[in-house]
Amino acid sequence: MDSTLSRSQLDARTPAIQVVLVPFPAQGHLNQMLHLSRAISARGLDVLYVTTSTHIQQARHRVQGWNPDHFAIRFHELPMPSFSDPQPDLENKDHAFPMNLIPLIEALEDLREPFDRLIQNLCFSNLNRIVIVHDPLLRWVQTVAAKYLAPAYIFSCVNTYYSAVKEKGIGIPECVVSEKRCLPERFMTWMSRHHRAESLALATGYLVNSFRGLESQFMDELQEIRREHYGEKPLWAVGPLLPQSIWTGKKGNSDVGSCLRWLDGQAPASVVYVSFGSTCSLSRQQIQELARGLEASQQPFLWVVRVADNARFTALDEARMDWISELLPEGYEDRIAERGFLVRNWAPQLDVLSHESTGAFVTHCGWNSTLESISAGVPMVAWPQHSDQFANSILVAKELKVGVEVKKWTNADENELVTAEEVQKAIRRVMAEDEEGMEMRRRAKELRDAARTAVAEGGSSWNELEAFIHHFTSILNERNPTE
Repeated sequence: MDSTLSRSQLDARTPAIQVVLVPFPAQGHLNQMLHLSRAISARGLDVLYVTTSTHIQQARHRVQGWNPDHFAIRFHELPMPSFSDPQPDLENKDHAFPMNLIPLIEALEDLREPFDRLIQNLCFSNLNRIVIVHDPLLRWVQTVAAKYLAPAYIFSCVNTYYSAVKEKGIGIPECVVSEKRCLPERFMTWMSRHHRAESLALATGYLVNSFRGLESQFMDELQEIRREHYGEKPLWAVGPLLPQSIWTGKKGNSDVGSCLRWLDGQAPASVVYVSFGSTCSLSRQQIQELARGLEASQQPFLWVVRVADNARFTALDEARMDWISELLPEGYEDRIAERGFLVRNWAPQLDVLSHESTGAFVTHCGWNSTLESISAGVPMVAWPQHSDQFANSILVAKELKVGVEVKKWTNADENELVTAEEVQKAIRRVMAEDEEGMEMRRRAKELRDAARTAVAEGGSSWNELEAFIHHFTSILNERNPTE
């Protein structure tokens, strides 16, 4: 078959293709794969989203800006394997990495057999017209895909800057963070044992949740590194994978909630939004330092105060929220009542970031949060905790220049607190009306506009998603040409 056939020609001669997406069942990996599902489905393809029942429950509950039932997306539940699920311990934190994820990662190996049966059945019913997209942590998906000769693509939930740094085999520049600080030894052992490089070598191609206007240089570097090790394989930048609400200004499908009503009453670009994502828990001492720093900054703030979700992603224990007040300095809530708002569970982050009153974001620099802030045009105070977050903080502050680091990590002790004074200074820097502050806000708006252009029809990410679809459609047509 001529691989230069147009999409319309391909569609006319192609029986139904089933696109199977397999996310890693953790909150930071959830929304990205869901929005990729929506984008693929919107182009007329059938999508099967395969994960555990509790993850599907979270997907339906937390997805913002669209209803998955309105697209050609079906959900297939895999049995949740049992595993030990320790709760975050705010008193004894040996490592900022969410340790409850490690037994989950290990337990997910048990999903290989039920996933194999699913793909076998799909190949029979869809005449082997199956394509798989999966999280790189689920290496066994590649093994199953190879068994049935299904094209299988890795979808990375981290940026290409971090991937390029890691795959070059060098440390994160300008940052003390050793591999040990980013990732605990047990996780590194697991990664070594499961041969991540083999997964990259087996992949048909790679997708990243980023866009050329943000990381073009690092995408080129990453492709060169992988070409040298794994041969010529395409890489498509298809992000930012976000709901349309962030571009249109309309609220997501979540309940508006009191935090957004509170934001409505604040001055434009005056509020500091504070959130550390779904898997980070600060120590009691650190929470108190953060509280004092926010108070001393004299800025209005909206702070999501919470402990991390447990790895099963069942409903949070509301009783645990009652004692959050005990973590704060005495009399704190009374003192900040006029200009501070505390959220004790979950906030509609995209709606908060895109609100005109939000002026800065104190963030752990998870890639989801970082990309959401960039797409909303909000400068950041970078406060990384683990994994790729330290590299992301360097990207934000040093490369993109849309934020500041809360602390100079060079030579900092691994368990050293970020002081109230450091919090206060970082917030004042990013909110200042001086040359530095104004330049950060200008750059943030520039990247916001670039993100909007990338995902619009004819933009770089739009075109690369089209190229990805054309790639696997061509492969399947060449293997199974219709008569």
